[in-house]
Amino acid sequence: MHIEELHLRAFGPFTDSTVSLAPGLNVLYGPNEAGKSSTLRAIDALLFGVPSRTTDDFVHDYRQMRVGGVLIREDSERLVCVRRKGNRATLRDADDAEALDEGLLTRFLGAIDRDFFRSVFGIDHQRLREGGVKVVRGEGRIGELLFAAGGVAHLRAIQQQLEDDAGALFKPRAKQLRINVTAARSEQLRAEIRNCQVPSEEWARSQAALATDEFNYEYDVRKARLELERDEISAKPELTDYDQQRLEKIDESLVELQESRDAEERRLRRTTWTRLQHEASSADENRLQAALWYTIAFVAGSMVLALGLLIVGLTGSGAQSWLSLGMLAIITFSLFIFGATWSG
Repeated sequence: MHIEELHLRAFGPFTDSTVSLAPGLNVLYGPNEAGKSSTLRAIDALLFGVPSRTTDDFVHDYRQMRVGGVLIREDSERLVCVRRKGNRATLRDADDAEALDEGLLTRFLGAIDRDFFRSVFGIDHQRLREGGVKVVRGEGRIGELLFAAGGVAHLRAIQQQLEDDAGALFKPRAKQLRINVTAARSEQLRAEIRNCQVPSEEWARSQAALATDEFNYEYDVRKARLELERDEISAKPELTDYDQQRLEKIDESLVELQESRDAEERRLRRTTWTRLQHEASSADENRLQAALWYTIAFVAGSMVLALGLLIVGLTGSGAQSWLSLGMLAIITFSLFIFGATWSG
């Protein structure tokens, strides 16, 4: 079916206007408010009836509104009709004298109803936007056909399932969801790691102290055992020859233990302890050097910024000059406080 003529008798801005349409593609163009959208609504009204709350009555009131046309089927059957606004018997003959059976028009339209017509043939800007949303959701006839043809007939259901799965994993303000719990636990572990971390210089000093304590502990334990054995023998009422020999042996062992301890201490002072102390000192120096470079960078950047503000303050005018001088005063005061803290 195609529309051969559209009779805009009293519709929207039109009065007794006729649009002739050839089979195939027809292009209607014009400036804004020329009546292009009104013409599209007129075709919709002709085929399916004038909506009860139409906005096209600004020239002609409801009782006067008329739109007609000449429709031609593929078998060349013609239908000349007029549509008026109303609740019943709105399809009229060419002279608007008698009502026509809606079945006559249905033979020309076939299975096309108003929704299908608007989504396929009667697309305006608003319906184009609404149709795009429906297509994305897989809703409406066009959306269903497109996604079914592409093998994704249930795209909206898949999208909803993905959204539900994502919501079950994470929500910004939730506390019990999987990712939220994991993120909170991760932050807790990071805090524990930060609490357990120590500066490198402190760690080096602790290693040196630990090596010293381990050395002293080993010799103190051996010395305590010898002294305990000596005290137990000396506490006997009568000492045998073996006890006397054992006491002499313990005294000799204590002397040898002390000499061995002194020798080992001298060796450790030359090697392990010296290395650990050097590492501690180097860590202190590195920390101080890094702090010095940070300070130099901070002071240099602040002075460059202060110089720029001073130039703007002296060469600028109005609020710009006063704002620059105010910021310069703040930076100068900050540098003074920083210098006092550093020297202290």
